[in-house]
This record gives sequence, structure tokens and C-alpha cells, in this order.
Amino acid sequence: MLVGRTAECANLRALLAAARQGDAGVLLVRGEIGIGKTQLVDFVAEEAANDGFTVLRASGHEAESELSFAGLSWLLDPLARLAPELPGPQADAIAGALHWGPVTGGDRLAVAAATLTLLAAAAEEQPLLVVVDDVHWLDLPSMEALIFAARRLKAERIAVVLAARTPDDVASGLNRWIGTLPEVMVPPLDESSAWELLDGQSTGLSRRLLAQRIQESAGNPLALLEFPRISAEVSPVQPLPISRRLELAYGSQIAAQPQSTQRALLVLAAVGSQPGVAEEVLLPALDAEGLSAADLEPAETSGLAYIDDQGIRFRHPLVRSALYQAASPADRRAAHRALAEAFRRIGGPRAAERRGWHLAAATIGTDEAAAADMAAGADAALERNSFATALELYRRAARLTPPGELRVRRLMQAGYVSMPAGQIELGQELVDGILAETDDAKLRTEARFLWGRLGMWGGQPREARDVTLATARQVETDEPVWAAFMYAQVGMATVMMGEQRLAFEAASKAAALVEGLPPEATPLVHVIHALTLAIGGDGERARQILTDSERFLLAGDPTSAEHPLLIGAQAWESLEGLPEARRLLEFQIRSSRAASAVGILPFPLSRLAMLEFRTGNWQAAYSYAHEALELSEQTGFLTELPNSLVTLATMEAAMGRADDCREHADRALRHTQGLEVWAVRATGALGMLDLAEGRPAEAAGRLAEVARFSAEQGLGDPVLLTWAGDLVEAYVRAGQPERAEQPYEVLVTEAANSRRPTEIAIAMRCRGLLADSADDMEKAFAEAIEWHGRSSQPFETARTMLCYGEALRRHRRRAAAREALEAAAEQFERLGAKPWSDRALTELRATGATARPRRESPSGQLTPQELQVALVVAEGASNAEAAAQLFLSPKTIEYHLSNVYRKLGLRSRGQLAKAIGDQAFAGA
Repeated sequence: MLVGRTAECANLRALLAAARQGDAGVLLVRGEIGIGKTQLVDFVAEEAANDGFTVLRASGHEAESELSFAGLSWLLDPLARLAPELPGPQADAIAGALHWGPVTGGDRLAVAAATLTLLAAAAEEQPLLVVVDDVHWLDLPSMEALIFAARRLKAERIAVVLAARTPDDVASGLNRWIGTLPEVMVPPLDESSAWELLDGQSTGLSRRLLAQRIQESAGNPLALLEFPRISAEVSPVQPLPISRRLELAYGSQIAAQPQSTQRALLVLAAVGSQPGVAEEVLLPALDAEGLSAADLEPAETSGLAYIDDQGIRFRHPLVRSALYQAASPADRRAAHRALAEAFRRIGGPRAAERRGWHLAAATIGTDEAAAADMAAGADAALERNSFATALELYRRAARLTPPGELRVRRLMQAGYVSMPAGQIELGQELVDGILAETDDAKLRTEARFLWGRLGMWGGQPREARDVTLATARQVETDEPVWAAFMYAQVGMATVMMGEQRLAFEAASKAAALVEGLPPEATPLVHVIHALTLAIGGDGERARQILTDSERFLLAGDPTSAEHPLLIGAQAWESLEGLPEARRLLEFQIRSSRAASAVGILPFPLSRLAMLEFRTGNWQAAYSYAHEALELSEQTGFLTELPNSLVTLATMEAAMGRADDCREHADRALRHTQGLEVWAVRATGALGMLDLAEGRPAEAAGRLAEVARFSAEQGLGDPVLLTWAGDLVEAYVRAGQPERAEQPYEVLVTEAANSRRPTEIAIAMRCRGLLADSADDMEKAFAEAIEWHGRSSQPFETARTMLCYGEALRRHRRRAAAREALEAAAEQFERLGAKPWSDRALTELRATGATARPRRESPSGQLTPQELQVALVVAEGASNAEAAAQLFLSPKTIEYHLSNVYRKLGLRSRGQLAKAIGDQAFAGA
């Protein structure tokens, strides 16, 4: 047991015990430098090994933090033999990323899905411990993959232990990833434990000096053990952070080494630490510097470095840091030059990337030969989806390239890669540099297009839209195709902002500029134009464009980041072409799952969730929405996060899940990404909740905010914003029918323009609510029910039946009222719309009828993830196939499937398939 770490060791043992029983867990161990994180990592690794676990271990290193998949390669290399067992796209993705096989394209997050599957496969053989020290120094792609996998573990015999510094010592971008994990903060040692630790050391210092060291160390174990190694004079008088004082302490020990040893250690510090790489290049690099392995022996004797089964290593990362920082710039460059030459001799794409890094560190000024080598390394990195590495190598290659078009082109390449690399802000800085560096009109046009695209995805949508629009207007005469792409980009962004008038103008201009070009060359321009036409009410033209474009959409890349299929589906949904929208969305989702394109999925899943919600498949819709939210969070696609949250809040408002609705709406309001439309949609969801729970005045207040925004932006489309029918009903129920006239006129106008059956039906429902006579009321509701029959939106149909039944009861038509209210109650119950069914049953009792007992939908007993599993398995997928589709492990699929069988009283997949197809399963 470690001194002073009883509680921490107990937590780690409990984590291992749970993993052995098939209850996977992850723990982030955080603390300041030297607090004992590595000792805890060593402890849990030894405990696991003694208990029969396979132990996979890696350490992050600052020198490798920009080498994509360096950390993951180190960690997973022992499992390379299992890669052929993975689903095809995952096997290809991880083999290409980690250099186990040929380079492949595809979604970068397919590697994350493959990591999960690979760990689960290893855990089938024996329990598995994954442990990473200094995880904050992992390269970002490795970090993404590892944490995605860790967060989706459930029923596997796997424990994951990660160690990181305190949040203040870690970059905010990395904190966003590791901060999502359960964590324990390692505290300083108390005085008693500090004395116990020192009593076991032969320091040769008096008790008085030891007491002084305990006070100076502030309970930091590494400081306690290292300070006594040096004389009292070495410690600076002024207060310094523990880490800086330790670096000074290590610096004094390094300075005591022979010059040749210091130079050899510098090469070791620069080479990196991945097993099989350091050894392969270290000796040739030492030889190039006139050194040998013998020059490292004094460092081993003095304890600065040691040799184990992973090669020669520094005693502590601070030794490496102190040594590298103390070296002169010339000595560092010499070490990197020697290493670049050693990697050149090795050859291969992995060595090419590493050679590029060392060339960048070794070169001053411009050097086209070095720049070309770095650009080649960037190309190799890009081929295997190592976007972060490619970005940095392109950027450094540009820095070494003499001024001119080639330098600008390399900067542009870096800018394009910045988006998939997740470093959009850096990409915009690069584009700013291009604009400051070149007068070439075509290059400047492309750079401005790229700047706008980056800004729209990087939290500056309005500014980026305005820049792109201004540029398109400037270049449309000389560069009509570029201008068309810019106008289309403006149209799409502006639709998402809810500014319909400008969106229509921009998309129409884009379509006009590409008129005459082959339609397969510009399908995105056409579907964006169709979307703005559909929202604007020109349904006939929109349908024709979508019909003409569909074969090009289906023939394109379904995992494209431009989302043409998604835009086409949204356009069809705006036209109430729900079967057509579903076809495109399901095609994109199937294709993305088959390709393990995890990063694409949140977008079509959110849209399919809303479509299923509208068509009455609420349990399936809720499941899809939860999956979209999970994947948005776990893949870092924060641009989709507010949409996923609003989608869930909208459903929960109708279901009566009040606390969940408010939580998700509040989160959406905090993550609007600068787009007011998300805040307005969240407000609309809260207004729907107020209406469902019988607070019409509060509902009217919220929905009036939505109405204001809609009026300002020329919006009335129920796919983007649904408000007018709800606001009319809220005013009527609040006893203010006179205020309902304006939203009613908006609704009637929109219904007349769009000719969407559901919208016409809602307009007729509102006419019935506002009718002065029984005859006008009955006529309006009869027409509403007829129009509902032409659509497939059961929730809206049930709301109309409820309003009709209430109106009939007020006019003392009790028998007819009962019939309408019973139909409404039955539909609400089938959907799971609890507050609405409660209202219908209350009204039914008021007619003198005896309300039948409530029937709970069987699928309502399932969690969203259980329902996801049930839906996929019911389609005939095996556990392994379901795991590949849902990015889970087969064990987790088995765990959820067992819960599904237990809750539904089923025993076989055949019974599950029958239950899924049953109407009682809430349409799922």
C-alpha cells in the first residue's frame, strides 16, 4: 500500500473488482506534478497483473502530443493480432491509422469505434486494464478515440485508469475531453504520512532539515523525495511552484553529468518514447553526433534514467523537460537533425511523419527541400485521417517555404485540414495570413470562401456568413462557380439562423449561377435551393428539384461533411414529404453506420428523431434523439449539440417529462453557438410544456417570443419553428381569444401558401377554437379532421380531437364529445403523451363517462439505449452486428438485450421482432 494513499488505492481495487465481474469502469486520477499519480498508476497496474488482467499501458509525452495516433499506437500495438476480427470498416480504419495495414480513407472517428471494439475483443480473453499516465500529453486523435471508447463501456471486463494534471495545468481543449470522466483528485500528503515517507529514505539530513523539507514540499511526495538529494543552497529563496523547483533540482543533477552524457540525454529527450521507435533511431542518431549508448551509462548510474522492458526511460518526465529546456537552441537543432536523418533511413509513412517533425525543429529560415519533405509527411498523415498531424506539418512546411504561390497553397492546405482536425480557430488564423500575403485574386477568393466555411462551424456563424456573402457579390462576375458555392453556403447557414428571406435570395442566386452546368456537379447547390423554396412556400418547384437531384444525392458520399442528404431530407420534410425524407435519412444513417462514420451520425439521427416524432413513433424517436445527443457529446461535434438538446426537449414537453425538458432546454440555451434560432426553439419547447401542463398564460408568453422572431425573419415553417397553432390555443385557453387573431392569420397564410395537409388541419382546428357558433365550430373541426386524414401526424390529429371533444362538451353534445375524447385519449396513450392523455381523460369523465384504466406502452418501460438495441436486433442483427452499428461492444448489447427480454417478458428474438411490429409498441 502506498504511503498516505489508502483511499485512492481502495478506489482502484474496487474498480478492478467490478471490471472482473463484467461491470466496466473508468477513473481519471488528477493532481499536481509530483503528487503521486504515477505511483498510483504503477500500483493499479501491478494489482491488475497479479489478478490475471491483461494490462495495456501507455504514457503521454509532450514531444509526441502533435503526432496523431502516437499514443494509441503505443497502447494498442499488443492487440494488433485482434484487428482482423473487427468489422471491416473499423479494421481498415485502425490498421491505417496505426500503420498495421494499408492506408484507408473514411471518417476519422471510425478509429474511435474500432478502439472500443478492439478493447472489448481483448476483454473476451481475460479481464483488461487500460492505464495511461499523463493522458493530457496524448495527441488529440488518440485522446478522442480512447475517451470515446471509455465512455461507451458498460458490461465488459475492462477498467480504464487515466492520470492527468489539475485542470489549471491542462489546455482547455483537452479538459473538454478528459473532464467528462469520473475523477478523483489526489490530495497532498498529511504531515504524518510525509514523515513516514521520509523515514524510509536514507537522506543523511538532520531532523531539522527534514522538517524544513516537509514544510517546503507542501505535501508533494516527489518534492519530499527529490529535495533531500540536493544541498540546501540549491533551493531558491523566492517562492516557486513545486514543478519549477523540481526542474531546478533535476537541472543541477543533469549539469553534474559528463558533457557527452548530457548530449546523449538530449537526443533521448528529443526522440520520443514509443517502443520500437526510440531504440530503432536512437543509436544511429547518437552515432551521427559522435556518441554511443555507452554515453548514457552515467545517467543510468546516477538514477536520471533507467532501462526496463520498454527501453531506456527518464526517471520522471520533469527530467526530460528540464534537460530539453536547459539545452541551447543550437544543441536542440543538432539533435533533431540527427534524428531526422535516422528516420529518413528507416523509411515508411510513420517514419516520414516523424522525420517531418524533426526537420521542422531542426530548420531555421526557409528551406524548400525540408519543406517538401514535411509536406510529403503531411500528405501521408492525411491519407490515414491523421488530421492534426497533417495540419501541423502543412503549417510548418509553409513556414519553411520561400514566399510565393507554393507557400500560400501549403497554408491553404493547412486551413482546409483545420476543420476535420478540430482546430478551426487556427485555420482562420492561417487564412488571415494568406490574405495578408497574396494579391492573387483567385487565391484570395478561395481563402475568403474557406474563412467563411470555418467561421460558420467555429462559433462565428453570423460574421462568417456576412463575409462570405460580401465576397460572393464581389466575385460573381469573374468567378461564377466559386460565387455559387459561396451563395449556397450563405443560404444553408442562414436557414439555420432562421433568416428565411436572405436564405432564399442567396440560394436562388447560387442556382442561377450554376444554371447550365451538369446537375451532378452541383447537387448541394440545388438541394439548398430546394430547401429555401420549400420553407418559403414554393412546394411545386422544390419537389421538382428534389426529385431531379435524388439520384445524384444517393450516388454521392453519404458521409460527406456537407450533408447533402440531410439537407434534402429537411427539404422533403418541409414539404410534408415524410416518406421521401425518411428514405434519405435512413440511407445516410445505414451508410454511416456501415462505414463506422461516428462523426456524421448525430446530424441525421436528430432529423430522423423529429420525423419519427411527427409520424407517431415516439419511443423510436426518443431513442434516436438520445443517441444523437450522446454522439454529439462523445465525438466533440458541439455544432450539433443544441439541435440534439432542443429535439429532446420538444419530445419531453409532449411526453410530460418536465424535469428532463427543462434541463435539456436550459442546456440548449447555454450552447446556442451564436445562433438565436436555437434559443428560440428551446423557448418554444418550454412553451409547449407550459401548454401541456395547463399553464396557458405562461405558454403564451414564451410562444409570443417565438412569434416575434418568426415575424422578424419571415419564418412560418413548422419544420424549423412550430408556434402559431400552439399560440392560438394558449391565448384561447388563457381567456384572451382576441390576441389569437394575429397568429391565426399567420397560420392561415402559411397553410394557403404551403398546402401542407397538417398545417391546413391545424389552421382549421384554430378556426374551430375561435368559432362564435356551434355550427361554425363543427364545420371547422370536421374540415380539420378531413385534412388530418391526408397526413400521418397522429399527435396533431389527437390534439384536434381533444379540442373538438372539449368544444362539443361545452355545447352539451356529450355523446359526440365522448367519441372524440375517447379517440384522443387512446391516441395520446399510444404515443406516451401523458399530460395530454390526462387532459383527455379528465374531459371524458366530465361528460359522465367512466374512463378506462390507462394502458402503458410496453416500449415505455425501456431506456433509450435498450430501445436502440431492441430496434436493431429486431431487424435481424446478431449481437456483433448490432454492436458494430451502435458503436458498443457485443457484451453491452447482450446486457441491454437481457434487460429488454426481462422487462417485456420475452424469451426470443422472434418474439422481440413481433413485439416491435405490434401497434402496442408505440409505433416503434
